[in-house]
Amino acid sequence: MVRFLRISEAIYTAAPDAATAHEISSRTEHGSAHGEAMATGTPAPSNATTRSHRAAPPASAVRPTAGEVERSLVNQARRAIEANDVMADVEARRLLEAHARQFPRGRLAAEREALLRQLR
Repeated sequence: MVRFLRISEAIYTAAPDAATAHEISSRTEHGSAHGEAMATGTPAPSNATTRSHRAAPPASAVRPTAGEVERSLVNQARRAIEANDVMADVEARRLLEAHARQFPRGRLAAEREALLRQLR
């Protein structure tokens, strides 16, 4: 009978077979769930399952594309202009100037210039 002892995230066996000990220690590198499965005989989650959960970045980590940022700046400025408020006009000008700095020859440069003319 083989006995497993857990010592600092490594599993050692009482079996003298070096190949068996190597197999066991390499299986524990994947996490404690595999080590627990070895000791209890219950199936551990597959590597594909655990890796797929780690591979997907959280939604907050996804960056918007340059086109999305450009469109967002122009849309926010347009909404501010439509508000018919002096402070909103100041904000619209700030957004359009930021757009001009970030996207001087962007796809929406003509739209930006039209919105700036509305503010004059």
